[in-house]
Amino acid sequence: MQTKEGMTFPTGTEKQYKTLLINMIYKLLPIREEGKDWRKYLDSCLAEIQGFNNVFEEIDGLHLVRILSKLESLKTLTEEDDFYLYRKTILECTNLIDQGDATWVT
Repeated sequence: MQTKEGMTFPTGTEKQYKTLLINMIYKLLPIREEGKDWRKYLDSCLAEIQGFNNVFEEIDGLHLVRILSKLESLKTLTEEDDFYLYRKTILECTNLIDQGDATWVT
């Protein structure tokens, strides 16, 4: 992995980052279930992904767009909306991140 500024990361960093990101997104489930402010945490997750996109030069843009779009769609949900849709969207995002051996950065 190499940043736009030329900084290189060791092998395995991408896998570690994907695990971190999956955990961050998955945490949205208990936050909402506990009645906490999941929207602020969602904004933090979106900022993290957008920052990742800004740091690295060769990213699978379509992959990130799908994840960002799905997470952004959660903002349109009201508190009364079905938790099933919320949960389904979060799990779809974590699956997109973990999808096979696909790499985001070349």
